[in-house]
Amino acid sequence: MEKKSLIGADIQADKLKPDKSIDLEPGEIGAVLEFTVKDKDGNITNHGEMKSKSFTKQFLQLLWVQMGGLTLEPTAVEIKDTAGDLQRITRSAYTFRCNAGNTVTTHGMMVGMGTTVPAIDNYVMEDPIAHGTGADELQYSAVTFGAPSNDGTISQFTITRNFANGGANPVTVYEIGLYTMGESGKYFLTIRDVIGAGIAVPNGQTLTLNYRLQGSIDNGYLENFISLLYVQHSTLNYGILAMVTSGAPLLTVSDHASNLQAVSPPRELAINTGLDIAGLYLGILIGTGNTAVNPDDADLAGRIGHLLGTLMAQFAP
Repeated sequence: MEKKSLIGADIQADKLKPDKSIDLEPGEIGAVLEFTVKDKDGNITNHGEMKSKSFTKQFLQLLWVQMGGLTLEPTAVEIKDTAGDLQRITRSAYTFRCNAGNTVTTHGMMVGMGTTVPAIDNYVMEDPIAHGTGADELQYSAVTFGAPSNDGTISQFTITRNFANGGANPVTVYEIGLYTMGESGKYFLTIRDVIGAGIAVPNGQTLTLNYRLQGSIDNGYLENFISLLYVQHSTLNYGILAMVTSGAPLLTVSDHASNLQAVSPPRELAINTGLDIAGLYLGILIGTGNTAVNPDDADLAGRIGHLLGTLMAQFAP
């Protein structure tokens, strides 16, 4: 009997409100992992969520490359890819890209059957589940994204993928991860989680996974930062509040090698108008304002400028 493809199943991630039930540590960029299993009629047969515990070393290395604006040798960073090879990576428009299409398993959200406890130096899924309808296989849908949002404290965006069991037997998922690009054709594991009890996906049913990447103002993260991560992960254009002195305050930002860059020389940094002098809009800045922090903030209150004079300072790298 022909096995039915369930990739097109009508299961989409709603725009979820930030989740306050899972606390983040001070200074932490967090992620919430949510799973839902539905039968062919759309009835939920299993659901749960947990705090993702396992950003890997590669996530921080890629963020370092982007924020540092690392370009030419010898500043390129060696990062271990999913094949176990060290790749010399510079800043790139591809960094964090995970917008995989149907059937693609080189990047995007991944599932597997490995049960080894996650470690920060994991670089590949232990036992990845292949795309297909055979034994211990699932059908990978395209990755979709939920736009950034905040609730006044927590900012987040959502990465979603469906995994349909079009085979004859149940498949149990134990490990979940995220593969992203560094440069074109180079792939890196940035998150890996293991669920000890596993998630059973009976034949004819579909597993929907959400990773909700979060930052909170209590930990010093604004929605602009989360929005830049969203643009890089999704490659979707997005309007971001700009730190400007003139012109429109909302800039439409696309994936770019300079997104997240925090050092000179300035480029089209997503929160920079191009009016930068000596990197005044980049890196660590100071100000005189003492108003409460809001996730929608786009600039420092009473930002102190460069050079000498009243309420001015000299900035050095």
